[in-house]
This record gives sequence, structure tokens and C-alpha cells, in this order.
Amino acid sequence: MKEKIICGLSIFFLADKALIPTEANIPGGYSISIEPVSVFDYRDKDAFREALWDAISEGNPTVENPLDSEVIRDANGFPRFKNPIELKYSGLSSWEELEQKSIYASVCSYPSGYIVECFGRAADGSWGEDIVLSSRIAIEEGIDAVLDTLLAHLETRVDLPRAT
Repeated sequence: MKEKIICGLSIFFLADKALIPTEANIPGGYSISIEPVSVFDYRDKDAFREALWDAISEGNPTVENPLDSEVIRDANGFPRFKNPIELKYSGLSSWEELEQKSIYASVCSYPSGYIVECFGRAADGSWGEDIVLSSRIAIEEGIDAVLDTLLAHLETRVDLPRAT
């Protein structure tokens, strides 16, 4: 039997901070980023642990479909807000700039553990479709193993702009 997900979330790693928006499910079958958004220094392991644990504990609420006037659809028909909440907290002006100046990771929590993935870069500098980190972490290893996996991966990335 397939294990039911407890929580799926996105993490956006920038040069000097990370963002974890609340990922909400919508009746249309997709998820969207909503408030609250955790903004923290991912190099501070305690702050990272707290933000990740809070997001997982909160889970994925279900909200109404956004109004058509608030979304645009990509080539595959997936909706995205015209004014994504991530831009407000990243300080960047466009989704394209967010993709070029951040590393995107996802963490899915299941009763048996976590799946952690990070994506590489496409030729244009945006997030690519290639998964460059895919790790399964047993629940017994705990949330610190998730943090250690992500932080070790970030150390290998040369495409993350450094804080100035």
C-alpha cells in the first residue's frame, strides 16, 4: 500500500536566507504557496530546524482555488500566482530572478520518513528538471538528518550566489 504524505513543502535557498512558504492544496489538484512564510538564516541550524519542523507540523492546508485574475498558467497548465508570495520575502522582482538566484529543494514527510530532493540548473540558469539530490531518510534518523543532507548538498553547489 502506498504511504500517505503528511506534508510536502518547498525550500528556496538564497545567498543569505531561505524561505519556506506554507504549501496549500487546492481543489484543482495542485498546490500553491501561501502565508505564513518562514524566512530564516539556513546556516543557523537551530533556526533551520525550527522553520522546517514548524512547516511540517503545520502540514498542507486545503484552500479554495485562487481567482483566475490572480494566476497565470505555465505551458503545462499549472497555475502560478501573478504576484508569488516568495517574491515579497525574497526581495526579488520576478519569478525568473528567483529561479536564477536560488536553489530549489523539496521535502516530503511520510510516516516512515522523509524524501529530500534538490534540482539542478537548466541552460538558461533557471531551475532544471534534473534532480541532483534525492535522498530517503528514515523517520528514526530525525529532522536533523534532513538538515544535514540539505546543508551538505548546498556546500557542493557552485551556483548559489554568496552573501555579500
